[in-house]
Amino acid sequence: MKDLIVENRKGLNGKILELITHAEIGEEFRTEAQYKFVGKYKDKLIGIVAYEVVKLEIDGETNEYPRFIHVIIHPDFRRKRILIPFLIQTERILNRDGYFQTMAYIKTEKAQMMELAMKFGYKQYAEDTEGKFFYKNIS
Repeated sequence: MKDLIVENRKGLNGKILELITHAEIGEEFRTEAQYKFVGKYKDKLIGIVAYEVVKLEIDGETNEYPRFIHVIIHPDFRRKRILIPFLIQTERILNRDGYFQTMAYIKTEKAQMMELAMKFGYKQYAEDTEGKFFYKNIS
């Protein structure tokens, strides 16, 4: 979509902070996340997608992975076709930065987030009493 603009923001301001505040995500937004992608479509704020980079040791080897932690979409764009291209753009930037896989941990009570993750290609690889662990190959 040619009118879609996705930027990684260091700081957040104005309309973005207002969207985060009114979203009621059930947890504190992690402003320290290394990737905070803001999406705009035709100069209108779509939302923000955040990833924090975590280190995981698998089979004795430690790697860094961006972990999908927040997706907050402006009410005007919920259930619109622009959401998937927005998410794809965030992955392209992560891939360009050298990452080949993303991770997510989604608490059980966030069924809508879990549904979105699976629709977007995340695959479950483990679970605990509070939620499920997912991964997605992005290369």
